[in-house]
Amino acid sequence: PFDGDVPGCRCDVNCNVTDSCCYDYHDTCTVPTQQWECTKLRCGEKRLSQSRCHCSDDCLSAGDCCTNYKHVCHGEPQWVEDECDDLSTPTCPDGFSRQPLLLISLDGLRAEYLQTWSHLIPVLHKLKTCGTSAPYMQAAFPSKTFPNHYTIVTGLYPESNGLIDNSMYDPVMDASFSLSSPEKDNPAWYLGQPVSPAFIHI
Repeated sequence: PFDGDVPGCRCDVNCNVTDSCCYDYHDTCTVPTQQWECTKLRCGEKRLSQSRCHCSDDCLSAGDCCTNYKHVCHGEPQWVEDECDDLSTPTCPDGFSRQPLLLISLDGLRAEYLQTWSHLIPVLHKLKTCGTSAPYMQAAFPSKTFPNHYTIVTGLYPESNGLIDNSMYDPVMDASFSLSSPEKDNPAWYLGQPVSPAFIHI
């Protein structure tokens, strides 16, 4: 429909064709369907069904706010700006009998990026600063994603842990393994034992 306050201005999907969109059409109607963050303009917005996340006043009760809603719309500090939590006496989250351990592995991220470009990756910098990190990792051969992930969690080289490539064929099982096929869920491919269950028996 036409916007009565701005003669000739439109806020519908056809306005791009006629070059008659309202000045805030893109920010109000298009951006919410493409991005996962709030902007000052979006704070208090009318809920749009096609939005990826919301910045409306009811998003907290609905549980679908954008991740930066409290920071942008309410001025609360971001998690990356907070002080590190004191974990000298850790408490387990609900449902956990032991502190969970998260292993973060990123393909193609050079170790020096955490020093050189830390301002561009604030969340990783926060996790490194407040958590535990290794200065570098010597990749196992072959230097592929899945063989190295399984080497990290088992402590075994690929020739011993069973995963020698991201994609492979086993003539004995007459089956092909790949990260995109259901065969990846077959436990027969995975030799060795992840480190965490092994510690339980020590």
